[in-house]
Amino acid sequence: MKKIVQVSAIDMTMNNFLAPLNKASKESGFEVHTACSPGNYVDEIKKDGLIFHDIKIDRKISPLSNLKSIYKLYTLFKAINPDIVHVHTPVAAVLGRIAAKLARVPTIIYTAHGFYFHDDMNEKDYKFYFNIEKYMGRYFTDFIFTQSIEDHEIAKSNNFLKNKSNHIHISNGIDS
Repeated sequence: MKKIVQVSAIDMTMNNFLAPLNKASKESGFEVHTACSPGNYVDEIKKDGLIFHDIKIDRKISPLSNLKSIYKLYTLFKAINPDIVHVHTPVAAVLGRIAAKLARVPTIIYTAHGFYFHDDMNEKDYKFYFNIEKYMGRYFTDFIFTQSIEDHEIAKSNNFLKNKSNHIHISNGIDS
C-alpha cells in the first residue's frame, strides 16, 4: 500500500480543510498519515481512520523549535518511508519539505493555500518570503498546487519549479 503524509502546522487545518483530500486519498488506497501539532481535533482525525503523528510545528519562524520539527519530521519520514509528502501552511511547508528531501521521499507536493508574501508587505519582507518560496520550490518541491490563479501565475512565471508542467492550479470553492 502506498503511503502519504499530510503535514500542516495545526490539527484544525488537517480536520477542517484537508479532510476531503485525506478521505479521497484513503479511498484511493493510500495509507494516510497526518503530522501536525495536536489540538482539539486529534480525535476527529483519528476517527476518520487516519494515522496521527504528534509533531509540534510552530506557526512562526523560531530557529530552535523549527530545527526540532525538521528532525522529528525527518525521523518520521525515515521510519514510515512514505511515497508522498504533501505539505500545507507556510512554516510547516518549509520544514516539511526540508525533512522530506533529507529523508529522500520520492514525491514532495506543496499546496500553496496563499503565498505568505503579498503586495501589502514592505519590499524587504516581500523579497525575503518570495525568495524563500522560490528556493524551496526549485530545490525541495516536485509539484506546487495553487488555489488562486494569481499565485499560480507568480509561481509559474518566476520558475518556482524546474518543470513548469508541475505547477497545478487547483482552484478553491465551487465552480459556477
